[in-house]
Amino acid sequence: MKKLKLSRLVLLLTLTFLSCSKDGDSTPDSSSLILPKKINYVENTSIDKVGKDTYFTYNGNKIVSDLTDGRYKNVYTYTGDFITKVEGFDYAKLTSTEDYTYTNGKLTSVTYKETSASYSKTTNFIYNSDGTVLYSSNGNGKGKLTFKNGNLIEDASENNGTESYEYDTKNNPFKNILGVSVLLYNHKGSGLTYNSAKNNYIKNIDLYNGSTSVLSTSVITYNLDGYPIADIENNSGLTGNYSSYKYYYE
Repeated sequence: MKKLKLSRLVLLLTLTFLSCSKDGDSTPDSSSLILPKKINYVENTSIDKVGKDTYFTYNGNKIVSDLTDGRYKNVYTYTGDFITKVEGFDYAKLTSTEDYTYTNGKLTSVTYKETSASYSKTTNFIYNSDGTVLYSSNGNGKGKLTFKNGNLIEDASENNGTESYEYDTKNNPFKNILGVSVLLYNHKGSGLTYNSAKNNYIKNIDLYNGSTSVLSTSVITYNLDGYPIADIENNSGLTGNYSSYKYYYE
């Protein structure tokens, strides 16, 4: 899986400056929303033709859990309309927890802990008046996130250089899940915790020590509602090194 900045900090997040519903609002019937029910993800199509399936469970438009390969499960806890905890399980054994805190509707910290090791990492976020977000994490340094039209377009890390992102204008598969719009995830993958942008990123560029390289480019096929149904991603600019994503909404 390709290199990502914020995944070194927490499971990397993408802020979409959309307003959240007020606490106490009624939760709509999920049948009235377009929500992903399954994703098939193949990390390298030259090696694996089948890949792994992730299935999603909802309560209205709140995500309850996702299950990958019949083994890896994430369970989501809400406080009001905000996701405040994600617990990771491997064959029903708790392996990790992530706790989220908010101030005035904005994510201000994420603490990740591994169950089997004395490992804990907290990332804090500070919001600037120009719309950028500063982050700092114990063990991973500092950086700044820049956004445009609800999408992360640049992640400038003091330690690891700068990554930039280009997007389409279509719907992200997870845009209708309550609480996702104030998270900072920005990474394609098989589960919710890897993709929460407003749109779908189609190019990822890395700038490190004055050298620029394209980490990935994507060709996406959409349904009539403008949501991805297939995404073929060329990783690291190498011919034949492709990832595949298939999205099922019903």
